[in-house]
Amino acid sequence: MNDSPNKADKRSGSAACRAMASSVLDDFTEQLIEMVTRSEAGITTKDINNFLIGYKDGRLKSDPAVYAKQYQSCLTLQEQEMFDGSRREPFRKIIVMHIGKLFPPEGQLSASGNYLSRRMLKGLFSTLEKMTGAEGGNVGKQTCIDTINNLKKTSGGKFNWEDVYKTPAVMTAVDDLLMGMMPHMGNVHKRAVWIRTMINNDLSPADDYDFEGPAVNNWELDERGTFMLLRELFSGFKPRLKDKESAAVLIQRYGKEQVQELIAVLTSLDKAEV
Repeated sequence: MNDSPNKADKRSGSAACRAMASSVLDDFTEQLIEMVTRSEAGITTKDINNFLIGYKDGRLKSDPAVYAKQYQSCLTLQEQEMFDGSRREPFRKIIVMHIGKLFPPEGQLSASGNYLSRRMLKGLFSTLEKMTGAEGGNVGKQTCIDTINNLKKTSGGKFNWEDVYKTPAVMTAVDDLLMGMMPHMGNVHKRAVWIRTMINNDLSPADDYDFEGPAVNNWELDERGTFMLLRELFSGFKPRLKDKESAAVLIQRYGKEQVQELIAVLTSLDKAEV
């Protein structure tokens, strides 16, 4: 391989990942050329397929620790790069992680409505701010920055977004933001119409997310998608409300009346035939 993990560490995250892929491809090509050169009778497509299988089973699996280390190095750098590139809005990344299962893998957005497009994120953030005010987002942002700085101090300057997301202070900041929506959620269906309109009026350009697939070009948030979004936003509360100790913690922080409003919202979302 041409590039070691130490060399990759000196690159940006995305460049390091490209370099790792390039080094694997270079190594594969070199071995394929060597195989072709040794062949006296010529090669067939079957020979190439067998060579590929052998390469995966032999070369790539023979020393997986090397690839695992390179991958982790790239991942860490990529995460760092993403944070440095959007340092003003780390809390938004946490919100995206909170609803991450709604978004399609590469190329898999379709008209079936199984996934939502990331085009909605710009409108979602502005809508949340209109409902909860800027203060909640600012507190969440500072909480994320403080958490990341603490993680970097204890891990040699590196951090993992999953560790940030699971930090109790960050999880509480997410709860605070969502509970800030409660005064506006008395009529869930009416609020859902408003949220859908606000988001669709502020979609990101399709080109920003063309990796999601061709369906991204004409995508808009529909009624079903709006309820998918709301259910996912509040889904983390449901198991805690079923646990007496966790429910008591929520009541202590937000008050009995607001927690009852949360339960009413969850019930309305579950009953909605959408």
